[in-house]
Amino acid sequence: MYITEAFGKGFRSYSYHIQKDGKMVRRWDNAPHWPEMKTFPHHYHLNNEKEALECREFFAIDVLQEIGDLIKSEGC
Repeated sequence: MYITEAFGKGFRSYSYHIQKDGKMVRRWDNAPHWPEMKTFPHHYHLNNEKEALECREFFAIDVLQEIGDLIKSEGC
């Protein structure tokens, strides 16, 4: 898991990246790449970088919960 967070004047930048066997499983971030999304700038990627899905703002505690859910469902 990789965590990147930065705080500026009234803005929090983040990226949380989970990978398994050297391949991305999921990444949440708020880079301003998808302005057409309802949840802009918050989004996540599944298995690849090319498409993004809408999501709420994420925090490290949310990612830890997701990891626990993945472990339970996939038996990792």
